[in-house]
Amino acid sequence: MRALAGVVAQHGETIPALCRPAESIIVVTGQMQDGVRSILHRLRENPDNEPLCTDEPLRRHVDIWRQNFPDIVLSATFAIGPEPSGNASMHTLMRVVQEGLTNVIRHARATRVELALRRSPDGGWLELVLADNGAGYPGRSPAAGSGLGLAGMRERVRALGGEFAFEAVAGRGARLAVRLPAFATPAAVAAAVTPLGELRS
Repeated sequence: MRALAGVVAQHGETIPALCRPAESIIVVTGQMQDGVRSILHRLRENPDNEPLCTDEPLRRHVDIWRQNFPDIVLSATFAIGPEPSGNASMHTLMRVVQEGLTNVIRHARATRVELALRRSPDGGWLELVLADNGAGYPGRSPAAGSGLGLAGMRERVRALGGEFAFEAVAGRGARLAVRLPAFATPAAVAAAVTPLGELRS
């Protein structure tokens, strides 16, 4: 897909309406490849020796999304501090944000999106809110479909001992909220990783 999109981008330089979507496909397929690599690495990891990570990958994803969709204002606030968090929790937050922003493009017809990620005062939880001013997904729930969307994210968040909430009101936008332990227990990490290929459709 990346190679085909690259050919289109090269031969469509004089047609902005064609070149820009092709460049977006290149970026998105690259992100997909990175996601698959991350999953494969996590499947090989020992949950008892879970690596640590920061919010830097999420910040990069937000920057790329802004470049690809400049007509939608994305306001992002990151306040988890310099302390590292568990890889399983940060990985899940990344997937939730990716899915949420994808739904904004597909369904919301929004002009503004607000993203906030913070660490709870006691340091034990990571709290994420993603809200838009769109149409509230009229006529079709973004959780419907392949089972790998919001329904799958809800399962994954709960498997890590977290909380997941999604609300959409017609004409008033949508709000997605997630609360995850900064460090999930090894048992929870294993439970969240193992069923990846078994998410219900």
